[in-house]
Amino acid sequence: MDLFLRDNDLSEWLDLGNGAKFKLAYPTAQQEKELSASTLQISLAVGEDEKFAKTYLEYWLKLLKYTVKDWDGVNNARTGEPVKFATDKDGNMDDELLRPFAAYPELLSVIGEKIKKQIDFTETDKKKL
Repeated sequence: MDLFLRDNDLSEWLDLGNGAKFKLAYPTAQQEKELSASTLQISLAVGEDEKFAKTYLEYWLKLLKYTVKDWDGVNNARTGEPVKFATDKDGNMDDELLRPFAAYPELLSVIGEKIKKQIDFTETDKKKL
C-alpha cells in the first residue's frame, strides 16, 4: 500500500515574483479540516455569486494564515519600507497582516493558487515515486 504523506520539502522559499517570497509550512490536521470545510462551502455556493466570492475569499485568507510562516520582499506600498512578518499566539500569520490581502481578492487568489500548488501532493509528485 502506498501512502502519500505531506513530506515534500518546503525548505525552499516560494517565489511570488517582484522580489517577494513566502516561507511555507503545512496546515495542521485541524486547519486541514477547516480548509476542507471551506472548500465544501465554496462548492455549495456555486451559482450564488456574492456568497461564492465571499466564501472563496475566506478560504484564501485561511490558507495564507495557516501556511505562511515568514516572508521576504514584502514592502509597505506607501513608504517602500519592509513589512515585518508577525504571528498570532498560535504561530499563524497575524490578522493585521491579512487585512491588506482581503482588500485585493485578485492578488489574494493568485498568491493562494501558488501556495496551494506548492503544498499539494500533485500528479507530478506521484510520478516521482
